[in-house]
Amino acid sequence: MTIALLFTLTASSSACNDTSIREARAQGLGGSESQSPTAACFLRAEDATSLLDADVFDLCRGAPSSTGPIQCFLAADERLDLLDDQAVRLCQCADSIEPVACWESVDDESNISDEQIERLCAPRLAFGLLANCRAVGEDS
Repeated sequence: MTIALLFTLTASSSACNDTSIREARAQGLGGSESQSPTAACFLRAEDATSLLDADVFDLCRGAPSSTGPIQCFLAADERLDLLDDQAVRLCQCADSIEPVACWESVDDESNISDEQIERLCAPRLAFGLLANCRAVGEDS
């Protein structure tokens, strides 16, 4: 009984420490934009969403800020009826929830398809950005 209790306490303490360490790492990485917003976005998105790592990677690759793509994804998840992969594509390269507001406006006021709305509102597609959120020819 004592061993089981000790193991349970150690395991839950370890889980708390892992989360605390991840949060501290994400805050440290995203503390300033000169640090890696991509890495901070990845760590935060792993904790804030239920996305698979591959989707988190796609969401955060080349992120312009440590929080923009995550805030956008969470807003899309809450306000739009999209599949996870659609919300990820909408929010790639986002620095705010503006792509979600764009989607809502266009969807309410027009009869165009979801694919057309995505091409219009998703920053990566609308601005013709590469997968790392850079313009063609821009230095990485």
